[in-house]
Order: sequence, then C-alpha cells, then structure tokens
Amino acid sequence: MEFDQIRAFVVLSETKSFSRVARILHVGQSTVSIRIQTLERTLGKELFIRDNRSVELSAAGKALLPCAHQLLTLREEGLRQIGSTEKFDAQVCIGTTVSILNKLIITSLQSFL
Repeated sequence: MEFDQIRAFVVLSETKSFSRVARILHVGQSTVSIRIQTLERTLGKELFIRDNRSVELSAAGKALLPCAHQLLTLREEGLRQIGSTEKFDAQVCIGTTVSILNKLIITSLQSFL
C-alpha cells in the first residue's frame, strides 16, 4: 500500500466521485482509478461498490477506512516531527514575463530576503 493510494481511497470514500477526487488531488481521473484498483488488488478485496451512478464503500472498505485515516494522520505527524527538527531549506522557481517580474515579483520577493 502506498500513501497516494490510501489518500485516494479516503477522499473517494468521502466524495463518492472519481472526478472530484481527481480535482482534489490534482491528478487525472484515470490515475485515481488506477490507485484504487491497485489498492484493491494488493488487499485482495473490493473496497467500493460501483455502478454507473454511484460509488459506495463495501464492507471491506468500511473496515479499512478508520485505519486509513490513522495511517494518513500518522504520516502527517511524522512529517511534522521531521520538519520541526530541521531548518527550512527549499527553492522556489518562478516563471514570468519581464514586465511582471520588474513590477510585482521583485518587489514582493525583497520582503523575504
């Protein structure tokens, strides 16, 4: 199981819409479908009951949901703990036109330096 699959499972259980999950996670709908199918194959259980109009949790999905929430919560807590012990060090790349760069971006970025 991968965290992307677990996240897709949790969001799908809440939204009951593959297209909404795709928008929320900023991926294609086919990616959501593949993540759910791969998770179901890994577990050997169908997690959702699907028809042309609806998506509902199966019994296995209902059993997995509390654990999936815990996994995501523990992951976030772990990332928070790691982040709190290290200095923030990242780069930001901004693509823009020269006119916008001169008028807005440079002025805004100077406040961060």
